[in-house]
Amino acid sequence: IVEGLGGLLLFFRWRNDFDITTAIYLAIFHTVSAFCNAGFALFSDNLASYVGDLPINLTITTLIILGGIGFTVVASVINMNLFRKGPKRVLSLLPVHTRLVVFITVSLILGGTILIFFFEYDNKLLDLPLHEKLLASYFQSVTTRTAGFNTIDIGGLKAVTLFIMVLLMFIGASPGSTGGGIKTTTFGVLALSLRAMLLGRKEVEVYGRTIPQTVVY
Repeated sequence: IVEGLGGLLLFFRWRNDFDITTAIYLAIFHTVSAFCNAGFALFSDNLASYVGDLPINLTITTLIILGGIGFTVVASVINMNLFRKGPKRVLSLLPVHTRLVVFITVSLILGGTILIFFFEYDNKLLDLPLHEKLLASYFQSVTTRTAGFNTIDIGGLKAVTLFIMVLLMFIGASPGSTGGGIKTTTFGVLALSLRAMLLGRKEVEVYGRTIPQTVVY
């Protein structure tokens, strides 16, 4: 369903630039590549030609996020039993795993976007208008962790930006997803363990629950 909707959106966008057959082929290929967090593109510059194209950027990044967030998270969010309780109680009823994954995913995307924007503002983003600077930073933050697309020249990035991207790639996607890395939950448990150690606590806690030491180890 996700790939089907993504393919339709990309098809209608590329229908303006190519013939129907080519638009269909490009839409299907890039949709699967994005959702499966492969990052392969059929253009010689990957997706750099579409650095300021909002439909393509948002469609590709949404597919990457939905593919990399984990099927257990998606299943828990679309669980109709949650919505019968009312939207105000949905967050409190979501499993700890889902809440942790969503929090870390959003934090990494926002953090990566801000850092890439800050460090590349006068470098690879220099010639772009402000809204395209933000869009390019967001796109690169999303795709770095789990896929491999790019809308800016990776080879021309600053060393500090590349180091940030290495850290994002190392963390990667979430459990039960199409992406790699050590997983967002592993990074989350590591951060929670560090917090517990600094606070002098023996138990690692998250959202009112205790994570067993065996899981932490």
